[in-house]
Amino acid sequence: MKNINWSLIIGSITILLLLFVMIYEDALITADPYSLDKGLEYVIKDQVFKLEHPIKPNRTDKLGTDPLGRNVLSLLIKGTKVTVGIAFIATLIRLVLGSLAFEITHNRKKNYRESNRFYCIFISLALEIIIGYFILNRNYFKRLELHQAIWGYGIVLGIIGWTRVFHSLNQGIFYNWNYNYNKTKNEIELPTVIISFFLEMGMVLFTLCIFGFLGITVGINKYANISTKWGSIPNYNPEWGGILAVAKQAIALRKYWLILYPLIFFIINIVGFLLVAHGLLNNINNYGTIVSRRMKKIGRFLSPKQYVKDVKRFKWNRTIVVVKSMIILLIALWIAPSVNAGDEYKIDSVKVWQDLETIYSDLYIDGDITVEGRDKVAEYIANELRNVDRILPVFNEEYIQDIEGQGKNIAGYIWGKYSNNPLVIVTDYTNGLYENGTSTAAILELARSIGEKSSRKMPSRTMVFLFIDGKMEDGRGAYSVLGNKNIGENSFYIYLSYLGLEDNDVLYMDTSTVFSGYRRHYKNIRNVKDRSKELGIPIKQDYFDLMFKDLEIFSENKVSGLAISGVKKDDYNKYHGGSQDDVSKINPKKLEEQIQLMMNIVLKYAWTDKYWLGDSF
Repeated sequence: MKNINWSLIIGSITILLLLFVMIYEDALITADPYSLDKGLEYVIKDQVFKLEHPIKPNRTDKLGTDPLGRNVLSLLIKGTKVTVGIAFIATLIRLVLGSLAFEITHNRKKNYRESNRFYCIFISLALEIIIGYFILNRNYFKRLELHQAIWGYGIVLGIIGWTRVFHSLNQGIFYNWNYNYNKTKNEIELPTVIISFFLEMGMVLFTLCIFGFLGITVGINKYANISTKWGSIPNYNPEWGGILAVAKQAIALRKYWLILYPLIFFIINIVGFLLVAHGLLNNINNYGTIVSRRMKKIGRFLSPKQYVKDVKRFKWNRTIVVVKSMIILLIALWIAPSVNAGDEYKIDSVKVWQDLETIYSDLYIDGDITVEGRDKVAEYIANELRNVDRILPVFNEEYIQDIEGQGKNIAGYIWGKYSNNPLVIVTDYTNGLYENGTSTAAILELARSIGEKSSRKMPSRTMVFLFIDGKMEDGRGAYSVLGNKNIGENSFYIYLSYLGLEDNDVLYMDTSTVFSGYRRHYKNIRNVKDRSKELGIPIKQDYFDLMFKDLEIFSENKVSGLAISGVKKDDYNKYHGGSQDDVSKINPKKLEEQIQLMMNIVLKYAWTDKYWLGDSF
C-alpha cells in the first residue's frame, strides 16, 4: 500500500467522473436549465397560498431551485461544459504561450528559491483575478452570446496567466528536490507541460469560482428584465460561477444551498486536477518519470499494437483477447451513429408550397390582412383537416371554434394508444406570411402525412394540430382553446413561427416555458435537439420574452411547452407586422428541411414501442 499513488488515483477518478458528467449530461438532467417556474399556487379554505422560489432541496428538485425557479442540479450539470470549457481553453493558451516564451529564451536556471514558487502560484493567481475581473466586467463581455463568451473568457484568462507556465519551464520548478541535470530539454519540458496542464486547470477553475462570488457571469443575461424579490438574477447561461453570483442575497436570506452546491462542484474538481498534478510529481520523485510501472502496464493493455500481437498468439492469450474484444465491441456500439429518422417518412414539399400560396392569396386583400381574409384561411385549414382520414375534430365535434363571432380557432387531433401528455403542434394563423404563414403550411403537411401514417399503424401518443386566432385582444384566442380535448395542463406544445426565411439559417428555441415537474418534458427537449443533429439543422437557445402572446397565456395556465422560431428576439421587429411579407423571400429548400425536422420530432414522440411505460419514450 506504501507505493500506491493515491493522489493520482483519486484525482484521476474525479476527472473521469467530470468527463462522464459532460458526456452524459442530457441523461443526468431531469429538468431543462433554462426552464422558468413562477411558483405553485394552492387553495386552502378559499385562501390562495403561493410557493415562491427559491425552494430548498426536495424530491423533485434534488439541489433546490434558484430565484427564477430553475433546477440547481440541472444548472450545475449543464454548466459543466461551460465552466470546464473556459478552463480548458485558457489552460491550452497558457501552455502554448508559456512554451513559446521558453523556446525563445532558452533560459533554464539551476538555482531554485521558495520565493519563485510562491510567486508562480499565489501572487500570480492574485494578479490574474484582479486583472481578469476588471477586463471581464466590461460591457463588451457581458453582451456576448454563450459560445462567444466561452472563447472570450478563455482567451482573456489564458493571456493573463501564461507566465506561470513559463516560470515552471524556465526554472525547472517541478524538479527542484531531485533534479537530474543530465536530462535533455525535451525530457524536462514535456513532463512539465503535462503537469502544468492539470495545475492550470485547477487554477483557472479557482479563478472562475472567485469571479462567481464577485458577480462575473458568462455571456449575455437574457433574463435581466425578469424582476424578483432578489432583484435581477445575473446569469442566463448555466455555469457554476453564475449561481454563486447571488451569494450575497443567498447569505442574507439564508438560502445556503445556492452557495453550497456550486461551491462543492468547484472544490471537488479543483482538488481533482491538483491531485493529478501532485500524483504525477510523485511519480517523478519515485520513478524519475511521470509514467509509473503500473501506468505502463495499463498502456500496454490498451495498446492496439499489443492487441494485434495477442491475437496472433491467441492460443496463449485467449482470455486477454476475449476481454479486449468485448471492450472494443462495447466502444463500437457506444459511438455508432443512430438511424436517421429522416429516411422514414418524407414530407410533400409541392403540397406545402401550394398551401403557402393559397394562404398568401386568401389572407391578404389589397395588401392588408382583413377579417374576411382570416375567415377564408380558417375555412381552408378546416377543410384540409376534414379531408384527412384519421384526424378528428377538437371542439365538440367541430374543427372550427367560433369565439362569439369575434375570432376562430381551428384544431384536429389524431388519437393514440396512450393519451397522456398529448403533443400539440400549434401556430397563430393570422399574423402574416413570415411569422405564421409558413408555420401554418408546415402544420397542415404534418397533419396530412401523420394522418396517412397513422392509418397504417396507430400512434402510441395523441397529437393535436392547433391553429390559433392571434388577432384577438389579450390572447383570448389562445385562452379559448384551453380545456378542450387534449389541450390543457396535461399537454405539451411546440409553437412554430418564422419558418423558411431566406435570410436565416438557424432555428431558435425557447424552453423557458417548459415546466420542470415532469422528466417527460426534458425528454421532449432532447428529442428536438437530437432530431436537429440528425438532419444537421442548427438550433440555438434563446429567450423570446414577450414575442408571442399565446405562449404567455399557456404559461399562465400551467400548459407546458416550447417555441421554435426562425427569428431570434433581437431580430423580431425586423419581420413582425406583415408589411414586408413576400412569398419570394421564402426559401423552398430551407422550408422543406425545417418541416422535415418537425416531422421527425413528431414521429419520434408519437410512435414508440413502449407507450405503456407512460412518460418514457
